[in-house]
Amino acid sequence: MDLSRQDMERLRLIAESDPNLKQMLDMYEQLTAFGGGQQEENDRRWSIMVEAEGKMTESEKPKTMGAHRDLLEKFGFRCTTPVPKKQGGEVGHFGDFMEKYGAGGLELMSEYEMKSATAPKPRCDECRKLSSIRCRQCGEHYCSRACQIKARPLHKRVCKAVAAQRVECTSSPRPGGVVVGGRRTRHRARGSSHRAALTFIIVLFLFLLFLTFF
Repeated sequence: MDLSRQDMERLRLIAESDPNLKQMLDMYEQLTAFGGGQQEENDRRWSIMVEAEGKMTESEKPKTMGAHRDLLEKFGFRCTTPVPKKQGGEVGHFGDFMEKYGAGGLELMSEYEMKSATAPKPRCDECRKLSSIRCRQCGEHYCSRACQIKARPLHKRVCKAVAAQRVECTSSPRPGGVVVGGRRTRHRARGSSHRAALTFIIVLFLFLLFLTFF
């Protein structure tokens, strides 16, 4: 279920006198291609960062809050919640960092050190071999059916939010989480799934509203 650009233009006319609809349309544009492909750029940068970290030696991998922040900024991400200077040396995993400083979201930086880097070929989320299949629900990459089945106990929780909203329709797969080395947190994967579920709800609302008026 998709809204064409013509549909959006018609709804925009209605939204001129309806603040709630305008807010809904703004949110929809931020979550979909109408918003300029920001999610695709987010996924591209994240893949490059995770691939680079996977090639680091154990001693090179970030282990403090400040180091996790620096790695993100190197690849074009800035936390909306800054890391206090006195907390920069605090030791912790990436999951700890995201819970403390990434929960408010990550902003895409216009200028960053690895801007010219190219995205790697997609790899299996389970074993890191080159991808040959994807989850039909969320777009997660796998090298084989065997790896997909092995990852299912954890992965099905990531897909749950999307599946609950897609019972009555199909939708194009969206990129899922990327995990490498020390099993980087599924924070981004869950964020993508929740975003997809929210997008579907908004599209459904706008579609029904469109039918009502037209």
